[in-house]
Amino acid sequence: MVLTCDQKEQKELVNIPEPIRCIDSTYQGGLNLLLVLSTKGHLSIRDADRNGLLIRYVKPFSHVPLFMTINNDYVYLSSAGFLSVLDISTGKFVKKYELAAAYTSLTVHKNHIFTTSFSGFVRCYSKSQIQNVRAYYGAGKKALTCIHARDDWVFTGNRFGKISVFKFDPEPAFPCQFGKCEIVFSLVEDLLYHVLESENHNLPRAGSICPWRKCRVKFQMNWNKEAVYNHIQAHIISSESLYNSTS
Repeated sequence: MVLTCDQKEQKELVNIPEPIRCIDSTYQGGLNLLLVLSTKGHLSIRDADRNGLLIRYVKPFSHVPLFMTINNDYVYLSSAGFLSVLDISTGKFVKKYELAAAYTSLTVHKNHIFTTSFSGFVRCYSKSQIQNVRAYYGAGKKALTCIHARDDWVFTGNRFGKISVFKFDPEPAFPCQFGKCEIVFSLVEDLLYHVLESENHNLPRAGSICPWRKCRVKFQMNWNKEAVYNHIQAHIISSESLYNSTS
């Protein structure tokens, strides 16, 4: 969709004496609201139809927000591993999450929070159970910079100009069981890449014990790299078969 506007309708809305980090808008209670976040952490909620008339001002945060996104009647503000949720109508914070991993962008879709990371991971957090995390790989599987979700499709872009999309489904769970790794993926192909191709894990050598949890197979000395690869791949494929048989 492309929107056009008449230059005659152009006007200055807000003049803030500090750099602006990001802006967003929403419609609430018959008002077109403009939300402005400064680099110093000041958040102002303004009436876009009345030349940016200030409605509410939120004091600076202890952690200056890096990202802002609006979902329904709430604005999500993220900073240094923390995610604060502000009720737009009251101007009060209703929840604060602590996210374990650093991230480069943020979006909220239905009951889930999505973040991207420079390592290539897209992490999906459940609002009700923030420790319930699903992982995906985004565009190019590295250097993610932005994310957008719409109709259960999640789009990501990276610093090298790549864009990719995946279908979001909160139900599938394929945990990595390589050593002490506890990452849970929603797509088996992402788990395959994570274990067998990424830099997160190194394939064991011949003569060692299989690192897959609960597997005590000792790799024979005459096994080559392909044989070890196929053995671990079989663990991952069997986890997909087990999920399909029980779902």
